[in-house]
Amino acid sequence: MARLLRWSVLSAAVIVLALGIIFSNINLLFSALLLFFLNNIIYGFESFNQRVIFFMFNVTFFVFLMGRMVVSQLFHYKEDQFKLLGTYFTDQSTIISILIMLSLSLFCLFLGYALLDRNIHRSFENFVPTETDYIKNIRLVSLIVFAIAIVFKLIYLAGAIQASQSLGYYAYFSTFKSSLPGPMVLISRMFPIAFFVYLATLPAIKRAWIPILAYLFVDGLSVLTGSRSDFMLDVLILFIYFCYRNQIAKRTHTKKWFGKKTLVTGIIAAPVLLALMNFVGNNRGSTSTSSSSVLDSLMSFFFSQGISVNVIGYTIEKAKDIPDKIYTIGPLTEYVKFNIWGNLTGGQGGWSGQSVDRALEGYQYSHTISYVIMKDLYLKGVGYGSSFVAELYHDFGYVGIIIGSMIIGLLIGYFTKMLTAKHIIVIAIALIMARMILFIPRASTIAFIIDTFSPANIFTAIVIFAGERVLRPYLNRKRKKS
Repeated sequence: MARLLRWSVLSAAVIVLALGIIFSNINLLFSALLLFFLNNIIYGFESFNQRVIFFMFNVTFFVFLMGRMVVSQLFHYKEDQFKLLGTYFTDQSTIISILIMLSLSLFCLFLGYALLDRNIHRSFENFVPTETDYIKNIRLVSLIVFAIAIVFKLIYLAGAIQASQSLGYYAYFSTFKSSLPGPMVLISRMFPIAFFVYLATLPAIKRAWIPILAYLFVDGLSVLTGSRSDFMLDVLILFIYFCYRNQIAKRTHTKKWFGKKTLVTGIIAAPVLLALMNFVGNNRGSTSTSSSSVLDSLMSFFFSQGISVNVIGYTIEKAKDIPDKIYTIGPLTEYVKFNIWGNLTGGQGGWSGQSVDRALEGYQYSHTISYVIMKDLYLKGVGYGSSFVAELYHDFGYVGIIIGSMIIGLLIGYFTKMLTAKHIIVIAIALIMARMILFIPRASTIAFIIDTFSPANIFTAIVIFAGERVLRPYLNRKRKKS
């Protein structure tokens, strides 16, 4: 029944999109966008625990690229204060292009993931977790590294919170540098990777709760700096992990990680959490909020977070002002050209903060587009972020959006399949990359790759796996005695 409904929705979406393009009708194109989104959501629900990464990616896609338009068009939120569909644009052709891009992206994300769906299903069917001495050793070593890193992470956060409170969020964001010695900062950065390696060992739920709560608590403190993204991504990836463990529990006939009561509690708590995140966002910009209810706060949250759709619009309208570069792989280009090659040759090293040179000479679209849109505010630390849709369109046009979105759909499917791997490090990488890819509707297209394989992350993995090798004889001997 669900599949029949989905195919009906998808067929309607394609027809309405075609009619919208033919007649250049914004209402038809907006309806098509909602139908493509609904298709993806229904598809995710059909096999929820298995397709949860795909489902959550569509949720973040909605929040960052659709939410503003939806609350403006359907609920008339701040409709009289902004322009077409709550954006900053009056040109109908710009809005039409945005709606077509987003519809094509959602459709191709679905197609890309669907290509791997049967393969993913077989992988989960054949996946049987094992509990070896090696896995137990990695679990213990990663937990020790995690516990040590927490101490330094808390010290680091204390300085960050103090700087944010004294400087203000935007000045803190663009200029903050910890006063801690380099080695201590490095240890603090080992905190998330050690945690994900621990989760990749598939610990029992009764043993995992304390590390999970500790992780959420420590990263939750980062909200006090005014930053919301890390904490929200943590909540999402842990939800994904719980669904993943539920899928394994179903296969192995073991205890579920959460049931209907936990799910209902989460659904009830979600609006409160979103309202809280909206409050944090309002306060970090010294913006007074007149929200009088949770519903109003939710509207405000989706409206403010959906601002990334404007990046796509400005990509269209400011095309002549944007330097002609390939931004899709910008973070990698910038890292190789400046951080590696520049340091080796004595030339320009890596940039920090926000400057004219970084905006115009660099390869990160978030800096370039922010400077093009609002030069003065950009230099004061304010940024617009980026979007994989905007970068793909700028670099390769509609063809780029079609192919790029299919590749992202394939990658989401591949990360899901990686969760059934035999090697701990593969599962850990899948969790880390899945967490980061959820943010690319508002970030650089390949940021999730650069962030996953950062020097600090690689160093942490080496410490954990080399540490296990060194401690293996002792740990195995102790285990045999007990």
